[in-house]
Amino acid sequence: MPSRRTFHHLLIWLVVSAPAVVGMLLLHAPVWAQSDASTQAENQPEEISYDRQRALGIVKYVAELVPTLPQPAHRVLSWTLVGEILWPYDPARARDYFRTAFSTIARVQADESLEQKDQPEAQRWTREKRHQLRLEVLRRVTRLDQQLERELIDQLKKEPADAASGSEGLSLQELMELANMLLEDDPAEAINVAEASLNQGVSPELGSFLVGLRETDPDSANQLFTAALGTTTEAPKANVDALLSLLNYAFPQGAEEAGSGNSAVSPAQTTQLLDALAAGLRQPEARPGAGPEASSGSELSPAERAALIQQHLPLFEQHAPETVPALQSASHHLSAQGPPASVQPTSAQATESEPTESLTNLMAGPSPVAGQRTRDRLLGQAAISA
Repeated sequence: MPSRRTFHHLLIWLVVSAPAVVGMLLLHAPVWAQSDASTQAENQPEEISYDRQRALGIVKYVAELVPTLPQPAHRVLSWTLVGEILWPYDPARARDYFRTAFSTIARVQADESLEQKDQPEAQRWTREKRHQLRLEVLRRVTRLDQQLERELIDQLKKEPADAASGSEGLSLQELMELANMLLEDDPAEAINVAEASLNQGVSPELGSFLVGLRETDPDSANQLFTAALGTTTEAPKANVDALLSLLNYAFPQGAEEAGSGNSAVSPAQTTQLLDALAAGLRQPEARPGAGPEASSGSELSPAERAALIQQHLPLFEQHAPETVPALQSASHHLSAQGPPASVQPTSAQATESEPTESLTNLMAGPSPVAGQRTRDRLLGQAAISA
């Protein structure tokens, strides 16, 4: 007799495989026997109706089995699949399944053994896993029903702090990941989320978001850039990661004007941005966790700051020449404090985690988040040397 564990493994396989089975029944018409046109016309609707009934019966059966899955993460993804399959035929019930999936995310916890060994690590795991599951559910909902997507996002924003996952609301990084996920299918809501993120500072991922937004809505991209520039430059200490990210929006990679050093934003904004970056490269960054003005990434070493100064000197010479003497002096001083360093990705940073649509990967656990800092610096280097 199969064990309960084996049964659950088979059930998970059935849930994950259901889209292919149901799609085959729903989308592929039967191969009709050779007969005249009138006979085909009489039989085809009845045959297709029967196939759909069989397929929807499978969906209903799977939905009844989902609550028996032992892991909340498996239930979340299974409810999501059921809702996605059912959507073309019963949108109201599909919405209920999506809502159930979203509410079930709050039950996802780290393994008890991890809780006992390392509670902070367990909280980090729980938070990352829940965040990835939310993104996956919202990504699939957004393609089908933007009204429901916004309902779920509003629900997420209103959620109280969660001690189990160390949550105090969405972090800056989580907000920007959500905004990037929404950008293609619901740009208006993506802009709202990105604007909300500015209350916590400027994410190093904002620059790439703005570049994507500029392709479809340049006015909104420029407005958001202006707001982000104000937030960053008004902070007590410069956030170099954020400034480098905004620099890649001001000097887009591959643009014809990048070769001559021309900026895609106004001269005043270019000067404001480069002045703030020059100040940030000459002085240590704020400690992480010190508030919205703090650095969102790891601090730069003196050698890294010296390398960045040399990398961006051509832009400073053209657009902010008054900063060049101080930058050159700072570069010599910083270089003397340690061995030379080129701003290149480490082996860990070079392995970039691409967004995945694999539900089985999400069942396994959170994937590592690649460093945006490395991408921004390499993009900046390419932009000024093109």
